[in-house]
Amino acid sequence: EYPSLNIAAAVQVVAYELRVAAGNTLSQPPGRHRLATAGEMELFYRHLEDTLIAVDFLDPDNPRQLMRRLRRLFGRVQPDENEINILRGILTAVQRRHP
Repeated sequence: EYPSLNIAAAVQVVAYELRVAAGNTLSQPPGRHRLATAGEMELFYRHLEDTLIAVDFLDPDNPRQLMRRLRRLFGRVQPDENEINILRGILTAVQRRHP
């Protein structure tokens, strides 16, 4: 009754099987560093939170949803290790100005 749906489903299955056969590693674009690890992201989030508290942007007694939203934001972006190092460098510079 709906032949186009059958074709679409078949194409989807074939594409999936080809992807599985190719392996789970996606090639990175040339010049791209590896994505930041979960551990590196956690260190960044702690650094970010400490800095936001130091500059009175985040009230630790009333944090609301700020850190959760920032985690979601950076999770969508998927920064690489170099980008996380840049962001942490910025946070360190801010902390030096606001000890």
